[in-house]
Amino acid sequence: MASSSYSKIMEIPKFFLFSEGGIYSGGKYDKSFNYKIVPSKSDDNMTVYIWFGKNCIDKSENVESRVYPLTEEGHADAVRWIEETYLAAPLTDDYPASFFGEGTSVIP
Repeated sequence: MASSSYSKIMEIPKFFLFSEGGIYSGGKYDKSFNYKIVPSKSDDNMTVYIWFGKNCIDKSENVESRVYPLTEEGHADAVRWIEETYLAAPLTDDYPASFFGEGTSVIP
């Protein structure tokens, strides 16, 4: 049986979902880690959002985002960024609001 996830670390749908305009969000709660992938309706890009904490994206203060081309390669790069960010974060169940710092990304 084929896996529906592109990632081996967490549930992230394969490119097809995003190429059809689908939006997806998920997380790993051992690190209070959250992500959301949103394809653009006006161009051929997708925006990936990452934040830490127990709040939804609309209630979170420090949300990091990156834009990737809406292609198989862009999808692979986006998943890689999500996975690398997750793996770099320490285990916790409660991140402070300032995890990303004063406008500076802690993401490698």
